Amino acid sequence: MTAEPGEIFDDIADHFDATRYKPWPETVEFLEGLKTGSRVLDAGCGNGRNLMAADVAGLDAVGVDLSAGMLRKAREKGGWPLVRADLRAVPLGGGTFDAVLAIAVVHHIDTEAGRLAALGELGRVLKPGGNALVGVWAREQERLAGACDENGDAWVDWKTPDGAVRKRFYHLYDEAGFRGALKAAGLREVRYFFRCDNHYAVVGR
Repeated sequence: MTAEPGEIFDDIADHFDATRYKPWPETVEFLEGLKTGSRVLDAGCGNGRNLMAADVAGLDAVGVDLSAGMLRKAREKGGWPLVRADLRAVPLGGGTFDAVLAIAVVHHIDTEAGRLAALGELGRVLKPGGNALVGVWAREQERLAGACDENGDAWVDWKTPDGAVRKRFYHLYDEAGFRGALKAAGLREVRYFFRCDNHYAVVGR
């Protein structure tokens, strides 16, 4: 089975938008800690829920996502600059953002090389001294016990109201694998924490 995350998220964009409309507390906490007017990239912005939180925090946000359907939903919510692009090759200048969000996105990339490339891009676009918040699903979560293979890869169902099922690819990280990937991508760990079945790290260049 081949992962096509942009197409899959196009298909579920309406249902996703109706059910995933609040930013996670960890995201809000990170954004509220930034200086007013900071330039922020939401890498994998989806339907724009984190961009809305950036607005509330008084930040200058830009969204990037591979899914045209998700970007359509984000565009309905605000006037942020939005770019349709693959996170493995972000078409934005290096060292141009004070902060970056990458929440629940890197784990949808279906190769290790691709995930490392995406993580490297987060560091590339950061200004010196800037930080990124990265969040990924944890292999340790009980609800998916036994769902992944020996590499941590899994296909998780998304069921829409009409009964259709789409399978989304996830690479489930354990703590060592997550922190090791950040280091391998050239990112400097500032803070690591685990919360609500997710591994998080604040990282810099």
